[in-house]
Amino acid sequence: MNDHEKYLQEFIKDMPFDAPDRAHREALKRQLLNAFPRHRLQPTAQPVGVWRTLMKSKRYKLVTAAVIVFAACLAMTFFDKTSGIAWAKVAQRLQEIQTVTYRITANIKGMPGTPEGYVTHTKQDVHVSYDQGAVHIESTLQTPRGARQTRTYILFEDSVIITVMPAQKTYLKVEIGPEQMNEMDQEKGDPATILKAMLDYDYTELGRKTIDGVAAWGIEVSDPKLGAKMGSFISGGMFDEITVQLWVDETSELPIKITAQGSSVNRQTSMDMIMGQLQWDVHMDPALFVPEIPE
Repeated sequence: MNDHEKYLQEFIKDMPFDAPDRAHREALKRQLLNAFPRHRLQPTAQPVGVWRTLMKSKRYKLVTAAVIVFAACLAMTFFDKTSGIAWAKVAQRLQEIQTVTYRITANIKGMPGTPEGYVTHTKQDVHVSYDQGAVHIESTLQTPRGARQTRTYILFEDSVIITVMPAQKTYLKVEIGPEQMNEMDQEKGDPATILKAMLDYDYTELGRKTIDGVAAWGIEVSDPKLGAKMGSFISGGMFDEITVQLWVDETSELPIKITAQGSSVNRQTSMDMIMGQLQWDVHMDPALFVPEIPE
């Protein structure tokens, strides 16, 4: 017996039936309890006989109506827990998106090269253009020695990653082989590919919730293997436990927020990440993806 049936049983048990005798009253209770599961599990079948019998009697019409209303409320509660979003359909739609911008903020404890217990704060403003095959990332990393700013260009057509350090007036250029570039192309770790990756795991539906003032539906995955498909700092193998939540706008049916929490077994390293301020299919100037190389 599930929780809904238990609630209905308790409801009927205390119901003041206007029955001529106790035996008849108990018989009606048993009929109602037996009828409810069949009615719920077989909504397209013909109504069971007990409902027709009860409705013929004016005496029990009001009682029957109360039970039906109560059962309907239970059904509404039950179905409210299911998702209002077709996740596979959203993932498919994201494959047709041409551009996306978003901001990543993260707090990372135990980052290599930092003092014990130090929490590194980082921010990334990301522009992704699938039609131009390029990514532009403006990063700020707060380290024990101060803030460090970098500008990164990922150019898939040229198979290169260029990271510019404006303060040092220098840059780093890395050429990527075809196999690695293809892997990056498939698993960029951006919002358009994260949902598809999440659906490959056992996920939990989080229901409907207001996120940053917007009605949204969410899912959650807890699996360290997902980190390898998240990109950025979470994919470096630092964490033994990873939980990712993704929220989709109820109206646009596009992701509006992604969060990730990671930690090691010994709790010496941990991370809280938020990917927000998502804007889909926005115009991007091609000049944004032309590296500004310091002289």
